[in-house]
Order: sequence, then structure tokens, then C-alpha cells
Amino acid sequence: MELPNSQSERGLAFWKSEIIRTKEYLEEFFHIVITEEMIRDAVHLNNEIRMSLKNLCELMKLDPAPVKGEDIQKMVQGSKYRFDFATTPGVVKEVIDKIMTEYRQGKHLEKRPRILVTGCPIGGDSLKVIRAIEDNGGVVVAIENCSGVRTLGNPVEEDCEDIYEAIAPETCVKNRNSYGGTSYSQVDMQLALADKILSQEQALLDIYKDKQIKL
Repeated sequence: MELPNSQSERGLAFWKSEIIRTKEYLEEFFHIVITEEMIRDAVHLNNEIRMSLKNLCELMKLDPAPVKGEDIQKMVQGSKYRFDFATTPGVVKEVIDKIMTEYRQGKHLEKRPRILVTGCPIGGDSLKVIRAIEDNGGVVVAIENCSGVRTLGNPVEEDCEDIYEAIAPETCVKNRNSYGGTSYSQVDMQLALADKILSQEQALLDIYKDKQIKL
């Protein structure tokens, strides 16, 4: 799929056309018909998966922590590689219930420093970071990078009139509006802030140069 090179109405229209083009290619390749109902069902299922994994991650709010953060992250990442996606929410719920049952029985980690990991690599590399922390006495209670809990709290709108627009970039990231998030408004704000800081530093540099010239 080709990505639009600008955040504009034309860019969004182009991306929507790419989604439809990809759907049509898959239909031709696999000799199937992908209906709008099937796409809406897939959106609904993936929203359920995200919500179940978010509930799993929220177990780490417990103190002491019920399990290691590495175990939670392995399940979040592993959920992407299951063949039977339809059963994922149920499987995750079973794990949540088991963890909570054992927690009430006193089976949990000892008190540890609680660590939030953000901005680290994704995939296996992030697990190395988590493992290093937990092997040295901490517990990672949240992984807030682009493959962690941040991605789980942004469901795709299911009841919109045009489902293809619902999965367009602007719609998918509109809820990521926390500080440092990836919504379009947050990106614009950070760019404006960067321009302001650079302008302030340039002004200080000009003053410093002027003083050197006078000396």
C-alpha cells in the first residue's frame, strides 16, 4: 500500500482509495468477496481484542504487581500472531480471571519499584529492556511505547456511515490526543513548540554573538 505524503484532505482521500484498492486485490487473489459487513465485523472483533488486552494491562495497577511486566507484554505481542482471532478476547479473559484468582490467594510478586517504560524499541527489543529492569529488582507496570498499552485504548468507530473513513489515519489517531500522542493536533502542537524553542535559542545565540563582537 502506498502512503500519502501529506496530512491533507487529498492525502486522506488517497489513503481511503488505497484501502479499497487493497481490498479489491485480496478479493481477486483469493477469489472471494469482502463485503462491508465483513469489514465492520472485523473492526468490531479487533475492538474487542484491544479492550480485552487493555483490561489485561490494567491488572498491573495492583500493588504489589500480580505478575511481571514481561509476561503481560509477551501476551500483548503474542496476540497478534494467533490464527483464531475470534477466540482471543475469551482467552485473554480466562488469563485475567486466573491471575485475579491467584492474586486473591496471595500469589503475586513481592513489593518492587514500579517502572513505566516509554519510548523504547518495539517487539523483542522492548522485551530486553523490560527483562533488564525486572532482573534487577523492578517491575514494569506499563509499556507506553507504540506497541504497548497506548495502542489499546483507541477503538475504531464502528457505527460511522463510511467504514473506510473510520479506518483512515486521521480517524484512527484522533483519540491519541494526550500530551506526546500521535493525533494530528498533538503533532502540530509539538512542531509549533519545537519552532518556538528553536527561535528562543536562536535569539540567545544572536545576543551571545553580539556580545562577543563588542568584546
